Amino acid sequence: MDITVGIICLFLERQYNIIESSLIRKDCSVKGFRVWNGERLRTDLLYIVEKEQLKEFVQKKGKLCIGIRYEDTADMHGCCGISVNDSIELYQLINVLQEIFQEFYEWRMHIERLFYTHAAFEEILDEIERTYGLISVLVDKNLQYIAFSDSYKTYNEWVGDEKTMSLEVVSDLMDDENFRTAIQHDKAFCYYRLDKKKYSYCYNIKVRGEYEARFLIQNKTGSLFAGGLSLAGYIGENIAEMFVYYEQERTQERVLYDFYEIMKELLQGLPKSPEEIRRKLSVRGWEKDHMYQVYQFQFMEENASVTRRYYQSKIEDLFHDCCVLEENERVCCIWNLSVTNQKNWEVHQKLSVFLRDNLCRAGISHEFTDISLLHRYYLEAQYALDLGLQSESTSWDYPFETMILPFFRSQATRELGPGQLYHPGIRTLMEYDKREHTELVKTVKEYMKCRYNVTETARALFVHRTTVLFRLQRVEKLTGINWDDWQERLWIGITLGLLKEN
Repeated sequence: MDITVGIICLFLERQYNIIESSLIRKDCSVKGFRVWNGERLRTDLLYIVEKEQLKEFVQKKGKLCIGIRYEDTADMHGCCGISVNDSIELYQLINVLQEIFQEFYEWRMHIERLFYTHAAFEEILDEIERTYGLISVLVDKNLQYIAFSDSYKTYNEWVGDEKTMSLEVVSDLMDDENFRTAIQHDKAFCYYRLDKKKYSYCYNIKVRGEYEARFLIQNKTGSLFAGGLSLAGYIGENIAEMFVYYEQERTQERVLYDFYEIMKELLQGLPKSPEEIRRKLSVRGWEKDHMYQVYQFQFMEENASVTRRYYQSKIEDLFHDCCVLEENERVCCIWNLSVTNQKNWEVHQKLSVFLRDNLCRAGISHEFTDISLLHRYYLEAQYALDLGLQSESTSWDYPFETMILPFFRSQATRELGPGQLYHPGIRTLMEYDKREHTELVKTVKEYMKCRYNVTETARALFVHRTTVLFRLQRVEKLTGINWDDWQERLWIGITLGLLKEN
């Protein structure tokens, strides 16, 4: 925005009594000012013309000037410009204009910084009032306030006690054809409210060509004032850009909200159509059939000074291409291996350090390729973590694949006691060992672990091969176990896995 004659008038009238010529283009830009000494006129300069030179200046068809007018002197004789009515010396006026230009440039830098940093609308409108003494408001297309400057409520009934427009005001405005049809304007315009006899300079805020809001600026008396169109246009254009930015931000927030919501719903096992999954995952560049893996974290000694969000952000930094959700007292991470640019081993190396540094344990699911099955693999990570915490393992992470047998054991004994599931032959051997102080159950276990190799079993038990053969004969005599029946071998293996010492 350039400084205009109208802006200069706004600054001047804060200190002096001025008269503006109705012939001057108040919103035309000027690059500077100069005391006129008879030289050829430049249209981009504002000239200070002393009373003795006014007639000569007019004869040269001067279009922009500030004329000095003392109380005891006559008028400017038709000179097109601004007349300062108060007594003021030439050099004093020069200093005033210098200060005005300096203040304007500082204000412009400050206001543009507010636009660039996407400050609150109220902060921008308050800055206009502080600098120019003008009040302003921003209303949406439904005539609800968005923001207004500090003093707007004092001088305008548009903002009521509840900081909203009253129904009466809304009705009056909707009955005003000039107000309703003004949405066609694409540039700053002047709006006159006939019933209140007040003027406002306005700018319509449009997003993708659609009318969304209106910025209005006026002086406290509601009369016309210099520089109104320039300010309304400049502020309005920048607010319109902010509207586009905020609209994009809101859209992005809404899209991300949809993404996280469907991930939560899939985590809970709620059914979703493939089309809905694809649509809501696409905002992250994810697809339904990408490769995924679930991690569930539990922090053993959470630092009271560190928020849960801190841990979530650290996990996001660790995996990059992931979705981190809070589940009860734990944190769940769904990692997309198809889009990550990190190597799997590098991530797990960093994960080990993270777990130790933060006193955290993690359950890890298998990798899978259908996100609609997320709930199943979430349960894998959950069971792996639960079983790992119950074990005496010194590990920090528990892949589900290493917890399959403990999982079978926990599921098999959820409603029935372990003894109800024992192979009868093993139960017989347990009773015999207890009565005779033998180690037949231990021998069977090592025999199966050594893949039914007698020599390897003897080495594992630190006994002679003949001793193992004698024990196995005793086992067959007591139980009648058929080692050739794979189903019986499986049952025996499960039974040995259920034994407490295992």
